[in-house]
Amino acid sequence: MDNIISKHGLQHVMVEGGPSVAIKFLEQGLVDRVVLIRALNVKFRDPYPSNLSAKKLLEYGLELLGEFESGGGDVVQCWSRPNTPWPTQNLTHWP
Repeated sequence: MDNIISKHGLQHVMVEGGPSVAIKFLEQGLVDRVVLIRALNVKFRDPYPSNLSAKKLLEYGLELLGEFESGGGDVVQCWSRPNTPWPTQNLTHWP
C-alpha cells in the first residue's frame, strides 16, 4: 500500500467496502483514521453485524477524538492513531 501511495503522490486514501474490508485493513495496520457512522434511524430486517466496536478500534490502536450528530440523525465518530492529527481543527468539517 505504501508503494501505491508514494508512486501516485497521494496523502489520503479512503477505503469503503463494508466491515470485512475495514477489518482487513485494520489488521494490517494500514488505518490511521476512521470515520464511523452509525445510522440510528434505520431498522434492518436482518442486520449484518459490523464487529467494529469501540473496543475493537481501541485494540487496533486508535483513539476516539470525538463524536457528533449529523443533520440526518446519524452519529459520527472520529477515530485516529495517537499523534496523527485530524486534517481540520473542527471534526465536523472533514471529510
